[in-house]
Amino acid sequence: MVAIGVPNYAQYTITDHAKDRALHRFGVVDSEVGKWSNRLLSQGVYDQTQENHRQKYHWHDIVFIIDPRQKSVITFYS
Repeated sequence: MVAIGVPNYAQYTITDHAKDRALHRFGVVDSEVGKWSNRLLSQGVYDQTQENHRQKYHWHDIVFIIDPRQKSVITFYS
């Protein structure tokens, strides 16, 4: 079974790095990044847990990395 969505995604914060990546890679301005990332986190498909315990998800062609220990979104990329 494929896991859909990050558990407790509303508790996650978006790092400044992730906000910067969202702007430069996807054109998402700071005032919209919360709404945009909530959609990704709620609908993303789990891919793998990395060695540093961070988790990789994707939603369509957007990949995002989260840190479940810190409850933060680390980055977004294609």
